[in-house]
Amino acid sequence: MLLTTVALNAQKLKQNGDLTFLKGESEVNVSVVFDDNMKVGKMSEAEYVEKNVSERDAKKMGDGSRWLDGWNGARENFYIPKFVDLLNKVVSKNATFGNYPDAAYTVVFNVTRIEPGFNIGVTRKPAEIDGVAYFVKTSDMNNSLAEVTITKAPGAQAFGADYAVEQRVAESFAISGKRLGALLNKKAFK
Repeated sequence: MLLTTVALNAQKLKQNGDLTFLKGESEVNVSVVFDDNMKVGKMSEAEYVEKNVSERDAKKMGDGSRWLDGWNGARENFYIPKFVDLLNKVVSKNATFGNYPDAAYTVVFNVTRIEPGFNIGVTRKPAEIDGVAYFVKTSDMNNSLAEVTITKAPGAQAFGADYAVEQRVAESFAISGKRLGALLNKKAFK
């Protein structure tokens, strides 16, 4: 029964298009965007933010804006660096991914869903993210050459030490980068 549950909750990657155009590239630009219609749990991001800010301000005025600063800052401080770091660790022998605006190609990782999960000590639910990695020519960002859809990328830290939402979600981004890198090694850099 446990194996069935794990299989049902496993991260999935679906490739659409040929990625071999990346072979021979030493640098690939990375852009991570958060979709305007991104869901957080079962809510829109706007609803999720409103709920968290108002709940925190109801307990102590000002806590809501501090939480909001953390929520917005986590993207640049945790999520994007984790994604890029693990992507690079896996594909390091083939190419370097990062802030390379002059690179021939760019991967645009569009995040469409964040499930923040929870950890209350006794029970926990890992975070998950969904997104689509669009591979484009840097000079023509509107035409996708290939896409990799990532669903249910899990995020949790070992031994349950992931009480902060940022930690769990950052691990989802790390796993996404790692799995995308593994796919690129097989399909683009073989």
